[in-house]
Amino acid sequence: MLALCLLVLVFFGFTHNTMYTFLILEKTNAIATLSLNRPERYNALNKGLCEEIASAIQDLSKDESTNVIRLKGLGKGFCAGLDLFEVDIEELKQAGKIVRELFNPIVFAIKNSPKPVVAEVSGVAAGAGCSLALACDIVFASHKALFSLPFLKISLLPDTGASYFIVKQLGYKKAFEMFAGNKSLTALEAESCGLINRTCDENTLEEQCMAYCIGLSQLNPESTKALKQLLQSAETKTLSETLDLEAYYQDKAAKSPAFEAAITLFKALK
Repeated sequence: MLALCLLVLVFFGFTHNTMYTFLILEKTNAIATLSLNRPERYNALNKGLCEEIASAIQDLSKDESTNVIRLKGLGKGFCAGLDLFEVDIEELKQAGKIVRELFNPIVFAIKNSPKPVVAEVSGVAAGAGCSLALACDIVFASHKALFSLPFLKISLLPDTGASYFIVKQLGYKKAFEMFAGNKSLTALEAESCGLINRTCDENTLEEQCMAYCIGLSQLNPESTKALKQLLQSAETKTLSETLDLEAYYQDKAAKSPAFEAAITLFKALK
């Protein structure tokens, strides 16, 4: 039945946009899929791809016909991080500029988007590519996926939010151990410590991720937008501040037509 639903969506709710050079944008009803399209380089990040990812997410965030953004990589890898073959040694000496101007705008675009962003990771997610996946709201991964953060191996430091996401989830000591040890995590290891949401068989990854996105897209968009804002705020605020924020958002939600309709239907079924 699930496969049939996906087939119907593909044939009747599918549009294809080719305005990007390094991305493929596909729309299936209210789900927008962004596919990193540099498979010959394991979707490594160059200037053009970085700019297109940030721009596409920002544009989709304003698109009322889009409720969920799905991010994946074409070919054998999700994203291999910075494409070292497209920058020379002098440019690399200005690594902070690359991070600020190319990588950080992607993280801000994901976090500031009112739409849930779901990563579908198959193959390797390395360096900034790993950070890109961890920045998303939900992460599905193939059981063959590998999350690699080898920054110190080449005498660099974590970037693109890696230190933030890993410390938040694992704590200081585990984060130090992971980065200092240049440790790569399998999908199952990443799931067990809470860095990703679900590990799937390689053959069913796309189907399971898409099924989740379909369910997510059917929720009230204002609710998922507020949930994202609330949870991100809860990461940094005190309990007292969070309680006040919950009350604020709950007050707004209770005044929405969607809530009124849901309550009316609930009472009609009693």
